[in-house]
Amino acid sequence: DERVFCVHGGIPRPLPDKTKDPLNLLRDPNFPIFTELWPHDEDDTTIRDQRQVASDMVWGDPAPEEQEPELDEHGFGPNLQRDPTGRLPTFGNKAIDAFLARHGFDFIIRAHEIKGDGLQINKHARVITVFSSSGYCGSDNGSAIVYINEGKLRFVLCALTANRKR
Repeated sequence: DERVFCVHGGIPRPLPDKTKDPLNLLRDPNFPIFTELWPHDEDDTTIRDQRQVASDMVWGDPAPEEQEPELDEHGFGPNLQRDPTGRLPTFGNKAIDAFLARHGFDFIIRAHEIKGDGLQINKHARVITVFSSSGYCGSDNGSAIVYINEGKLRFVLCALTANRKR
């Protein structure tokens, strides 16, 4: 309903050229298909920017509350839990505020992280993580879905024990 931004991982970091909107890169009909998202030394500026946006949207995670004070001036920081090299980002409240305001969204719905009940609502109820695969890789996690209709978000949770009884 145009109030919700849906993405696999996270929101994109600002580009080095602050006049460019990362989401506008995605609207380009010639946006490349990448076989890997890490930047290459030989990449030109446009390809480097496209890789960064794609990587952030695939691999980004919300910053844990204890990381908030350490985030940069845009509200981003390294995701050292997932990537010790620090190439993958986390995004905090400042980044979320700016992204939602700039694009007119109210919520970010994402996947990418296993959640015990299949669902986690955090960052002042603006980021919703939905994991739709219960029993993922032998885990005991539940699953969830989000249904958006007539301006309302509806959550359906499925506990793993309910799946095993079938």
